[in-house]
Amino acid sequence: MADPSFEPGHSGDSAIELGRIVDRGLRESRAVDTKSLYVIAGKLVWLFESTFTL
Repeated sequence: MADPSFEPGHSGDSAIELGRIVDRGLRESRAVDTKSLYVIAGKLVWLFESTFTL
């Protein structure tokens, strides 16, 4: 369920860039212990995905 103003489809350039900045910030800050996401090392991992709407 989404807000009526939400427009599904391809993200704009600014949304893509913001996603890259957030991704880089999380990875470089080591805010998430990626090794703890392993289920079987080298084979299976948990997927962490988030969506932001500003």
